[in-house]
Order: sequence, then structure tokens, then C-alpha cells
Amino acid sequence: METAIDRESGYASLSTLKKDIDKGLKIFADVLMHPAFPEDKISQRRDEVVESIRRENDNPMHISHREFRKILYDSAHPYSRKIDGTMESIAAITRDDIVAFHKKYFHPNNVIMGIAGDFNKAEIIKKLNVVFAGWKKEAIAFPEVPKVERKYEKSVNYIYKDVNQSNVIMGHLGITRKSPDYFPVMIMNFVLGGGAFTSRIPGRIRSDEGLAYSANSAFQTSKDIGIFFISCQTKLESTNRAISIALEELGKIRKAPITMDELMQAKETFTNQFIFRFTTSASIVGQMVDIEYEELPFNYFETYVEKVQAVTLEDIQRVANQYLHPDKIKILVVGNKEKFDKPLNSFGTVNVIELKQAADAPQEKTEMAK
Repeated sequence: METAIDRESGYASLSTLKKDIDKGLKIFADVLMHPAFPEDKISQRRDEVVESIRRENDNPMHISHREFRKILYDSAHPYSRKIDGTMESIAAITRDDIVAFHKKYFHPNNVIMGIAGDFNKAEIIKKLNVVFAGWKKEAIAFPEVPKVERKYEKSVNYIYKDVNQSNVIMGHLGITRKSPDYFPVMIMNFVLGGGAFTSRIPGRIRSDEGLAYSANSAFQTSKDIGIFFISCQTKLESTNRAISIALEELGKIRKAPITMDELMQAKETFTNQFIFRFTTSASIVGQMVDIEYEELPFNYFETYVEKVQAVTLEDIQRVANQYLHPDKIKILVVGNKEKFDKPLNSFGTVNVIELKQAADAPQEKTEMAK
């Protein structure tokens, strides 16, 4: 049995043998409805999170992804925040806060439940009604979250870190999970940089020029507008070159149609990978719950392959022009600028972000003249 809460949702899961289903469901329901929240466990977890925050600046990749969210999203929006909080916010949490949070949000009308396995439908529903009999619906007042404003503004950002390679992340706002262009965008991104070594960006940066072991692009989708980004780790001496290649490929996929071979390879990969999403009952039920949570059609999986195969060369060209903005991209580099092949200000005025220690007060951004 596991529980977790992520940026926008939480989950609880139970996996049990058929013979233990009665005991398993009883424990599962008790944990959801009447969690103990013992002080010693809260203290232990607080110490773990604090130590993680204390060490978060040790990892350049963690730094780049954390700071990139702050650059993309307004500070008033939860999407801009660190998911594990700050030293101050963690220290301020009490057991009473945790109990109040559970009491406010953990109600059956705020839960989507899915079950998969070897059972009789009528019997399992009866068992659920018994173990969850005391769980009452309640009106839930969710906090108001501002809508993400779709705007694009170029910026170049730099964080000094004495490391032997640069961590580069660049991109801008992307699409929502319910976007009608979801499938064309995902196929387009596969060709651009999401299809491992066969894609254009890793093909050039990694395979052709040997500048990085890892290079890729992705569209991360959310309830509201998500992120499009390109990331790579490259030698300090090839930082500018790697960024330039990525920008070139963004321009190319917008200006000229991809090839039919690229399109067919992307479709074939998506179709083949789709089959392996249903290898266990847990993966099946998890995805069905996700469909309902994301408010997607219930026949989503029945039409998945059809929608993949329906993507055309013209669709790719259209979404590349609509959702990729290389002239308004945000670039962030973590590394040592003294060893870069060319100054970052060749891409524009550079904002220098000062890393702060976990216990320090926040630092304002300063500008480095072009």
C-alpha cells in the first residue's frame, strides 16, 4: 500500500492477493479515513525533506529544472514553486496542519477509485460499500488558482556552478493535456527530440557532433498550460554550439515539412509502445483513473491508435509553427561561463541568477550587460 501527493493530485494504491482482499480493503479504508499521523513519523519525514532541500544545489540538473519553472511561470502560480517546499515552509508545518488538510480534502466526492484484478464486480462493490460506509461527502472549498497566461518572451539566464559540464534547458509554455492538438504535438516532438537517438536534436548534438551524452525535447502537460523544453548536458567548451544547434532544429522543423519516413517511424513507435502500457492490471487501472481525472473521453484508449495514425505531414507543419517559438525562447544555463566556447550574450542580454543556500534569504536577479 502506498500514498503520495504530487503537484496537482494525490493517490493511494493497494495491491493484495485475492485471498487477502477483505483484510487489505479494511486496512486501506482505515488509512484513507483515519490516518494516525504519529509525531515521530512526521518528524522523521520533515528531517528527510529538510536534508533534501539542503542538498538540492548539489545537483546541476535539479537546479536547472527548478529555476526554469520560476522563469516560465509567474511567482503567484503554484506551477512556479518547488514541490518539496522551502526550509521555512517545512519548519512551519505542524501535525494540526496535516490533520486539517486531510479533513478538508479527503472525502469520497473528491476521489476517483479504480479496481482491476480477479474479482466479481457485484461482490467487490459490496465489500467497498462496507469498508467505506463511514466516509461522508463534504463540500470542499478548493483554493483559487490563477490561470496561466499564455505569453512568450525571450530571455537568457545563467547560474554559476563550478562543474565540468553545462546543464542547458530552454523552452517556453506548451499545451494542456486536453489540447485538441495533443497527438500531432507529441508526434512532432518525437521527430524533433523525443524519440531518443533517431530524433533530430539528439541526432545532431549527440550522434553527429558528439557534444553531449544526453539531449532531448519534451512537452510536459498539466491541467493548465504545461512546458515545452529542450535539455542537454554538454562540455563547457561546447555550450554555445549545443544551444545554437537546438535553435537551428527548432527553426528547421517550422520552416520545412518533415519527411514521410520520419512521420511513419514516429507513428510506428507510438503504436508499438502503446501495447506495452497494458502489461499489468495495475497499469491498466491506473491509466483508466488518469483518464477520468484528466476529463478525457472514456473511449480514449480505444481511439488512441486511430488518432496517432490520423496525424498528417500538414498537421506536423501546423503545430510546429503554432507551438514552437524559437525567437521567443527562454534559455537557462548552469555552468562556468569562463570556459564557454562563446559568451551567452550572443543570444541576448543575460540575467544572472545567484544561487542561495537553503537557509538564506531569496536573492533578486541581476542583469549582465550585453
